[in-house]
Amino acid sequence: MQFQVPQFIEREALVVGPLTFRQFAFLAVAGGAAFILYFFAPLLVFAVASLGLAAFGFLTAFVQIGGKSLPAVFIDFLSFQMGGKIYYWKKKRVFASAPARAAAPEAAPEPRTTQITLSKESKISKLSTKIES
Repeated sequence: MQFQVPQFIEREALVVGPLTFRQFAFLAVAGGAAFILYFFAPLLVFAVASLGLAAFGFLTAFVQIGGKSLPAVFIDFLSFQMGGKIYYWKKKRVFASAPARAAAPEAAPEPRTTQITLSKESKISKLSTKIES
């Protein structure tokens, strides 16, 4: 039995002509606001506001920034500005607690020096002779 595998599942379906439902909704809201404004505002205010609404509807419907729609970028911006910010790369300073009583200064331990000896057949000894010369 063979099944047809759906393809292009990341794309939204085209509902109204070449527009997706989301694009159509943004343009319809802007057009509806301009239509209502036609009845309640003077002609000059209506003309300027309808140009602004048309530009806003076009930007929200068609403009993408980094593969994300403009409303999604705006929502991400608001959540970043409103949310808490945690900086993980800043190291917290930890202070050692002071001892209960002051002790007499102790003598500093002498630093240990150990001599490393290498066998004649070692690759490290060959490398050390190359470095020294």
